[in-house]
Amino acid sequence: MSSAIRLYVVTDNAHEAAMTLLGCRVASLPAWMKVTTDPFEVERLPSGVAALGLFFPVDMRKPSFVETVWQERKLRGGIDTDREKHLEKLNDWMRARDASDAKLIADALAAENTRQGAAA
Repeated sequence: MSSAIRLYVVTDNAHEAAMTLLGCRVASLPAWMKVTTDPFEVERLPSGVAALGLFFPVDMRKPSFVETVWQERKLRGGIDTDREKHLEKLNDWMRARDASDAKLIADALAAENTRQGAAA
C-alpha cells in the first residue's frame, strides 16, 4: 500500500467504478486514487486509510467475493469510510480538472485566433 494513495475504491468492476466516480478510464485516474478489485489487497488495507466501496452486482441477492471481503474488512474497523467526505473530495478534484481543461481549450482557441489574425 502506497502512502501516496489517499483514497482506495474497492469494487467488483474497476472500469465502471472509474466511469461512475470520475467519468474517466482507470488509466486516467489521479495518482492519489487507487481502484482495486483484488480481495487480498482489500484484506490488507491498513488502518487509517480512506476507502469507498462501489459494487455493480450481477445478482442482487449474492454479493461478489470482493464485496464480501470489503464488508468483513470494514467490520474490523480503522478505515475511514465517510462516503460523503470522500465524494466531496472527488467532486472538488473534478471541478479543478474541468477548470484546467477549460483553460487549456480557451488558451488553444486564443492562440489559434491570434495565428489566424496574423495570417490575414
